Formats: sequence, structure tokens, C-alpha cells
Amino acid sequence: MKKFASLLLLALLTTVLSVNAQTTGAPSFQLQQFADLSIVNKISDNGKWAIVKGATGEQKKNGNVRILNTETKKYTILKLEKESEADAIGKYMANDITDDGNIVVGGFNGTLTDDGSFLGIPGFFNMTTKEWVALPLLEGTTAGQVHAVTPDGKYAVGVCEDNPINVMSSNTHGVMWNLETRTMVTLENLPKMPVDYSCKLEQYTDISADGKFISIYGNQAINPTAFIYNTVEKKSIRF
Repeated sequence: MKKFASLLLLALLTTVLSVNAQTTGAPSFQLQQFADLSIVNKISDNGKWAIVKGATGEQKKNGNVRILNTETKKYTILKLEKESEADAIGKYMANDITDDGNIVVGGFNGTLTDDGSFLGIPGFFNMTTKEWVALPLLEGTTAGQVHAVTPDGKYAVGVCEDNPINVMSSNTHGVMWNLETRTMVTLENLPKMPVDYSCKLEQYTDISADGKFISIYGNQAINPTAFIYNTVEKKSIRF
């Protein structure tokens, strides 16, 4: 009886895998090559859009940000309506993109350094209007950027800091924004990040599609610390 049950389970599993293979098909790869050695850095949740930019700090500083349509294989340089491609080199930080390909989050009105740091303000770029929209900074901070956005473009998370020119003495703080109202979201009962080099080093690095969970990371040098925070239940888990 056990042998029969095992054979039945094996036959069922084989059938499921066979049907799955027929419906999903074999994986495929799209080769994208750029003269400035840019790489695909981020893909939208639905896989239709990709952010292409330099792999190193120096490459980001000396190259353009491209938005690639993975279906048509065509790309668009991220730049203002009346801005030349040359003038847009090294000016913008692009970190994530919505499923409709219309909102790119990151930072602007600043500069990129050779080590990959960005000295600018957080915001999002509208691919239709070709304009940047600024997001508010935390009180006492002077720079920041947006790291991730929900697929529908409603919520985003990132970081603000008070002294970006000197990393060793700069306090960084994670932030969640509502992009529809362009305001910061107040989060309660947040986890406490350990102090590193007498500074608070914290940033929100990612957000779930429904905006319910955000990842919090910091203190990379001495005591790397990570949390998953539930924005609804106001609770966190430390890893």
C-alpha cells in the first residue's frame, strides 16, 4: 500500500512539473550592452521596466541613467524635457520604478561622488512630464534619496542625513513617504538602531507591494543590524 501511494505521488508530481514546464516555458536571457559599462540595476515588480546605470560610483558619476522597456528592448535617458543627455550625466540617482514605468524614485538637485554617495534631495521623476518632484526632508537633515517604491507608486521609503559630505559624522534616518500627498508617513513604535561611531546610521531600504512591510538596515561598519517593520501592526522583527 505504501509503495502504491509513493508511486501515485511520484506520478502526480511528474505531471505537475510537466504541465508547469509547458505553461511557463524555458527561461530566456536578454543581452544588453552599453558603451559606458552600465548594468541593469533594478527591475519593476512586473518585470516590464528596468533601471540601467553604472555599476561603480565612478561609472554612475560619468554616465546617464536609462529606463529600459524589457518588452520592446528600447530605452529612454532619464532627463528633464529640455535637458541634453550630456547635461544629465551624473546628476540623478534612480533606485526603483513603478509597474507602469511612470515613476522613478531616487534623488536630484545634487551630485554623485566617486564612491557612489549622492549629495542631493529625495524625490521622484515623472516619465510623462519629464519633471522631478521633491519629497520633504526630515527636520535637521540636508540630503537624502528614495530607495524603493510600491508597484502602484503610492508609498516609498528611503533615507535622510544631516552631513552627507562626512560619512563618519553623519546621522542617517529612515523615512517613509506618501507619494500621493508628498508627505512623510509617521511610524510608531519603531525599533532602535544601535549607535555606530557616535552616529545613528539607519535607512529604510525596501517596501512590500502593499506597503505593509519595510526593511530597516543600518550600522554597517561595527554592528550590522536589520529589521522588518510592520506598518499596520506597528511591530518589528530583528535579524
